[in-house]
Amino acid sequence: MTAVAVPSTQTLEFLSGNEAAARAARDINFHVMGYFPITPSTEVAENLSKAQADGKHEIVLIAGDGEHGAAGISYGAALGGGRVLNATSSQGLLYSLEQLPVQSGTRVRSSCSRATRRRCTT
Repeated sequence: MTAVAVPSTQTLEFLSGNEAAARAARDINFHVMGYFPITPSTEVAENLSKAQADGKHEIVLIAGDGEHGAAGISYGAALGGGRVLNATSSQGLLYSLEQLPVQSGTRVRSSCSRATRRRCTT
């Protein structure tokens, strides 16, 4: 993270997409985050864990046994009225795919942050 001074009381910061997702989750003050540590989305949970250790938020971070479990954790918390976030990768989203029709059909609110790998070709 690099900070650049701006002529007013604001500060300009350059963040990665995962850092920005973690910052947004912290600022929105989600109640629960279900996640499974899979590259490249692991950095969202890592940044939130660091911020939690510094006392910057009270989001409950729950690691699932897989992407399917993490989606279920988020869904269950949302059914209970929590403001939830699920951070995953594109491959993880496919793994939890069978839960998505049920979750969307109940119209329960939740957020999903998806990080993808860039494929380089020459």
